[in-house]
Amino acid sequence: MEITYTVKTKTIELGNVNNYFNLWIFSDVHRDSTSCDADRWQWFLKKAAQDDPDKTYYLGVGDYHD
Repeated sequence: MEITYTVKTKTIELGNVNNYFNLWIFSDVHRDSTSCDADRWQWFLKKAAQDDPDKTYYLGVGDYHD
């Protein structure tokens, strides 16, 4: 079995200490599994959508679907 990893980088320029950005990290959603907490996933999506899209980044670290 061959495993391929992809590394991506993103430079976020803040300009000064008064600027900010939002970082939402998610993993282990297991959306197609019967044990998926669908209500919690919907909560996450709604909550994350409230942030300024120009200052928001998402980091998914795996296990989205089974």
